[in-house]
Amino acid sequence: MSELILFSVIIPTYNRAHLVTKTINSLLQQSFTNFEVIVVDDGSTDDTREVVQAISDPRIKYYHKENAERGAARNFGVTRASGNYINYFDSDDLAYPNHLQTAAEVISRNDFPELIHLGYDYRTEDGKLLGKVNNFDGNVSKYVVQKKMIATMSMFIRKDIAEQFPYSEDRNFVLGEDALHLCQLVARYTFYFDNCITSTVVHHTSRSMNNSAEPGFLFCQAHLIEELRKDETFMKAYGKYLPQINNEYNYQLWKICLENRDNKKAWQYFKLYIRSDYGNIFSRRSFVFFKNYISNLFT
Repeated sequence: MSELILFSVIIPTYNRAHLVTKTINSLLQQSFTNFEVIVVDDGSTDDTREVVQAISDPRIKYYHKENAERGAARNFGVTRASGNYINYFDSDDLAYPNHLQTAAEVISRNDFPELIHLGYDYRTEDGKLLGKVNNFDGNVSKYVVQKKMIATMSMFIRKDIAEQFPYSEDRNFVLGEDALHLCQLVARYTFYFDNCITSTVVHHTSRSMNNSAEPGFLFCQAHLIEELRKDETFMKAYGKYLPQINNEYNYQLWKICLENRDNKKAWQYFKLYIRSDYGNIFSRRSFVFFKNYISNLFT
């Protein structure tokens, strides 16, 4: 199998010299060894070049380019990739040693499919487990389209498909590019999966989602829906789920407003969230909303 499959793991990074080496080293510990790591330095001004080039391993390919945001960096990496499959890692995520081996086995079992996804977990910086995403039952419409419970580093895309469907390079769309890309893919190809956990999302204060403001979410919410409406293949397969896709942004928006202690705006977005699906009032998310809303009133 190692002679037949070659993975190109693409890591876009910007001013994360203190994090990207951990990501790279987690990949160098793989039990499956036939792969390359393409680090795309998206115009960093820190010592990213020095720390990456100090890693002595021929499988590491380093490229520096002018800053153009993550989508453009990922697309740049694909043009330099020699692997049969593309695997995108953010520069703060980590792979477990079984990551590529598990992917290779799934690919072999399913005769080199276009798209696969593996299980993952998410942890704090000190390693505390926060949760797992490893219970996919094959329901693409619920798990993938509506909830977007997909982490980029746990998805593998055949290179010819990655070339055909590049990421958006609109730097204002950073909070929607993953969702658009995923929706384009699952509307066209069978979604193969294995729930084995092989990677982790590390939650820390400098993650892009944590530092995104309300206007950015609103732009991405509107732009994502607009782009999906123009995709006839997606609309035919999953167009009826646009309200749920839109509502995931309402959820993110009330979370942001609560974190900013703006209960008035949080309540507005929460009402939109509930009106889209009244069943949400009984969800764990709603419990969290009321808990934090009340906490803001008394602290």
